[in-house]
Amino acid sequence: MEVLANGDVCEQRRVQNRNSQRAFRKRQASYISALESELKELRAKYDSLLKTFNQIKEAVDITEWEVCEESVEHKDETMLESTEEMFTIPNWSV
Repeated sequence: MEVLANGDVCEQRRVQNRNSQRAFRKRQASYISALESELKELRAKYDSLLKTFNQIKEAVDITEWEVCEESVEHKDETMLESTEEMFTIPNWSV
């Protein structure tokens, strides 16, 4: 077994640490890049979903408005009919 001088062991350790740190930075950069890609993709999906939601919401609002108008028109017609019935003179002659 070869006995290494204290300086050689320290130098080997420094080289190993540099290589480990370099590999760590590379993995970290790769991971960050993957997260940034995923974020970009999720933002695009969010924007698309938000646009679809707003379109559907607008359609629902329009439909609610139309239903409300129809309800008011029907109520007006019903009130008119009941008013006409109230003021109709019955024919009592037989």
